[in-house]
Amino acid sequence: MDPATVNPEMMAPMLGLGLLPLLIFSLPLAIFGYVLGKQKGRNHIAWAVWGFIPFVNWFAAWYFIGATNLKLEGKIDQLLNKG
Repeated sequence: MDPATVNPEMMAPMLGLGLLPLLIFSLPLAIFGYVLGKQKGRNHIAWAVWGFIPFVNWFAAWYFIGATNLKLEGKIDQLLNKG
């Protein structure tokens, strides 16, 4: 196809289809963020949203893995305060 002869109305659906693979690959990272956020006692909805944004999600996944577990911190604090 010659770009000079392509109708602009034909390009809009192609642009949307170009983003589809990015969104499909982002879905597992969004699920990962949701589950990990719930396990660690964090805002799991926000973590799922950060996991769904293409390109940002790869950096967010490293943050999700390295973030502290608030549930375990609370349990440790309770044990330390008892003793």
